[in-house]
Amino acid sequence: MTLTSPCTLQQTSPRFRTSDPDQISRYMSSAFRPNRSTLTGGGQPADFCHRSLVLGDTSIHQVRYGRAATVDAPPVDHVFLAMFTLAGHALIDQGGGSFEAAAGSLCILNPARHLRIRLSGDFEQLTVKLGTGLLRRALLESGDWDLRHDLCFTPCAYDLVAHPSGFARLIDCICADMCRDGSRCDTPATAPHLERALGGLLVNEFAHNYSRLLESSGRNPAPAVLRRAEEFMLGRLGEPLEMEQLARAAGCSTRSLQQAFRHLRQTAPSAWLRLRRLERARELLRDAARHDLTVTTVAYQCGFTHLSKFAAHYRARFGESPHETQKQARIFAAGHVTATQS
Repeated sequence: MTLTSPCTLQQTSPRFRTSDPDQISRYMSSAFRPNRSTLTGGGQPADFCHRSLVLGDTSIHQVRYGRAATVDAPPVDHVFLAMFTLAGHALIDQGGGSFEAAAGSLCILNPARHLRIRLSGDFEQLTVKLGTGLLRRALLESGDWDLRHDLCFTPCAYDLVAHPSGFARLIDCICADMCRDGSRCDTPATAPHLERALGGLLVNEFAHNYSRLLESSGRNPAPAVLRRAEEFMLGRLGEPLEMEQLARAAGCSTRSLQQAFRHLRQTAPSAWLRLRRLERARELLRDAARHDLTVTTVAYQCGFTHLSKFAAHYRARFGESPHETQKQARIFAAGHVTATQS
């Protein structure tokens, strides 16, 4: 995506600049959500700069502190923040879930969680401020269900350099269009449709506590990070795979991938992969008469290098040994051939 380019918010956008720490804290509280911004690291005075665009009830903000800082924000109930890191990095603690947001990533900050962000001196962000009502309506449009709990996105950072998202691309297009003369994105006839599209993309592309409900309804597939990881594993069942490989393929950190699997699959990526390998092994063993494969060959083809562990996992999953499955398949195949000949 091109969100790291200078065309995100042009000089024509409204802007605010200051080096006063108290002004920075007050201004950020009014622009985003109540918080206390503390400058850290010493050295040169801050060079705080803020630009913004308004799209109906949604707003887009480009912010640079110009110095290392820590932001502490108590829980609120009215606004989600989708934060793109344009430069530098941030260490984020959101309700006990900690992760790092590097340049080229997106994270979604939940309102009902205490938020603490430690920003590097070169940190620059593009943040989309979306109302809770907008995202709630997006969920209701995806299915007729009772939303008893607050929407809560999985605390993690998504790598948008490797895997761009529809939400990110739409924000990129909106920024580019609204920074030119004659843009009609912010008109009453257009803005509500763009806001609705942004809300729909956000709840359908990124993991949250209602993702499983959306997925099970058949109206929405698994979030992109999960889909990419699962597709990568399914295409390489016989290969040795490391968590770092899976994370790169999914476009997120290893921690974020583990959280997504735990949140939506109630298991670890390694356990999910092992189950798919066992299922594939069972298919091959049941078809052993046609392929004439040994148990050892099947195990290796399905990514198992320790035969004793393979046998133990197989028995725990299917209630019989690999040899028993293969034997029963051959007996069945032989009986079928005899019956056909007679």
